[in-house]
Amino acid sequence: MALPKKGTPEYENWITTPEYKQLRKRQNEAIVRWRKNNPTRYKELGIKWRKTHYAKHKEQDLEKSKTRRRNIRMEVIYWYSNGEMCCAYCGEKNIEFLAIDHINNDGKEDRKNYIGNVVGYIIRSGFPEKYQILCHNCNAIKEMDTRSSKNPEVWGVD
Repeated sequence: MALPKKGTPEYENWITTPEYKQLRKRQNEAIVRWRKNNPTRYKELGIKWRKTHYAKHKEQDLEKSKTRRRNIRMEVIYWYSNGEMCCAYCGEKNIEFLAIDHINNDGKEDRKNYIGNVVGYIIRSGFPEKYQILCHNCNAIKEMDTRSSKNPEVWGVD
C-alpha cells in the first residue's frame, strides 16, 4: 500500500483509519524493542541528536523556554491575585514588579521542600494557600517590618 503524502486530504483521512493506528502501534513497539536491545547506541544517538539540534535551534529553544517560564509565572500570579494581576497591598499592576511572597514568612523552611523554583513547586502542590502576590516594594517593606519586630535595636526601632 502506498502511503499518502503528508498535508494532503488523503493523508488526513488515512491517519484516522484503524490501519494507520495499527501501523503506528507496530512501529512504536519496534522502536521500544530496539531501544531496549541497543541502550548504548540509543544513548549515543540521543546525545548526537541533542548536540546538533541545539546548535541549529539554540535561539528558538531559548525563546520557547523563556516564553514557557513567563506563562507559568503569569498563571501563578493570576491565581494568587484572584485574576486581578496586582499587588495585594498597594495594587501595583506592572507584572515585572510583582513577586510571590510567603504569607507566613516561612520561605527558608519552604525552600527545603522543593527542587527548582517556587513557581513549579506551587503548581505541583496545587496552589497552596500560603502564598500571595506583592510588588517588590511592598515585599521589602514587609521584610523590614518583620526584621524590626525581631531585632528592634538593629533596625533603629524603639
